[in-house]
Amino acid sequence: MKNAYLGSRLLLECGYLEDAAKNILAGESSVTAYLTYQAIVTVVGNADSTQSHEELMARLKKHNLYENVLGKLEEWVYKIFMISSMLHDIGYPLEFYLRSARTLAEYPPYLNILSPAAKTDFVVIKSSLLESQLFRLTDHGEIRKKYDANNHGVLSAVSLLMYFYHNGKIYSMSREERCLIEVSAIAIYRHTDKFNGKSRFVYRKDPISYLVRLCDDLQEWERFKVILNDKHNYLQCGTCGKLILSNEREYQCECCGQKYYKVTQINNRKVNYICLCDELEVEQEENRLLITVKFDLMKQFEILPDDYMAVLRHKDNLDKIRKMLRDQSMEPELAIDYFVSNNPDVLIEQMLEMAGLEMSDVLEWAESFPEEKRRKNMIRFAEDYIRNGNSGRFGEALEKNALKYREVVETYVKSYYGEVYSLYVYCQEMEKRLES
Repeated sequence: MKNAYLGSRLLLECGYLEDAAKNILAGESSVTAYLTYQAIVTVVGNADSTQSHEELMARLKKHNLYENVLGKLEEWVYKIFMISSMLHDIGYPLEFYLRSARTLAEYPPYLNILSPAAKTDFVVIKSSLLESQLFRLTDHGEIRKKYDANNHGVLSAVSLLMYFYHNGKIYSMSREERCLIEVSAIAIYRHTDKFNGKSRFVYRKDPISYLVRLCDDLQEWERFKVILNDKHNYLQCGTCGKLILSNEREYQCECCGQKYYKVTQINNRKVNYICLCDELEVEQEENRLLITVKFDLMKQFEILPDDYMAVLRHKDNLDKIRKMLRDQSMEPELAIDYFVSNNPDVLIEQMLEMAGLEMSDVLEWAESFPEEKRRKNMIRFAEDYIRNGNSGRFGEALEKNALKYREVVETYVKSYYGEVYSLYVYCQEMEKRLES
């Protein structure tokens, strides 16, 4: 659903519907040439398949039919994108099942009892789908390679095509309906393509497949990871602002000395769904479209004791998207921006910067606290940051040396979590004031 929503915004609100249709009409690949030919036949009623692409375009312009065909392609781009974005992962259950079957079959107690050969042989699939555009336009060896690897992209594409080909339904469909299914299957198949340094996904050669892949890779907002552990919700002391730490069944505020005891006799392990990104912002700038992936700063701070390297994996994924967007012929140009760090000092600096504050402003704010203990703790935290915030004590902004810094970062987070949370809330309030 998120794929469909993001793609709809890009196509309908940001100009990529017309741009994709124009690139398809340019006919720079077998897929776009197929789509163009089918659109011309649908609009005009016939077309000479022996004519070159240039001759077809000249004929359209001569008879003032270019805009009609362009309009038909825009309609198809949207329909094909929606079909592809909704169905591109239908092969995931198959991938999981086949992978699990193989793992079980290789488990020593089950040797020679279970067989992982539960999947239809590729030769049978190929014979059923030989007339499909996926098999006409794609190297069969490449399809087989992905099929044998249980790649969910090819499993999804084959599942879609087999639904229409196995019972012969595809042959009773109209030219337009069949074209939509055929090209959707190609886009679904290609959304898992991998590229080395010598090749890349080129937008102008297959705009629909490119957009399906792009929107799939951009699904960072509300994407969660699962952590199974004994961690409980953080509690902040209302008097001093410190984090209330737990030791087995005892909770104590180290500042106030107040203790709380867990009397539940059942020890529960929790499944924590960790989501660092809550929002994707799409903004039209003068010469480009900017997508900002907004990772919550406090959540980045909080995740550090549990998964020190989490944000680096997000960065790697987003850097691949950045590379994918580079030097494409999209109009408008598309760019992405994001901020991630596993360095506490850098995260605090970013909180202050977004609110237009200096730590000296925070000191002044902390001195206004009516509770003495809370005031002293906040001032101690601010003074520590002023002394050591630029010392590099936690390494780089994106630090890979977990062996050296993980433990010291975990200690800092647990020591100052309460104060940083208070600062985070204050910075959010000040940021809202700036915006208004």
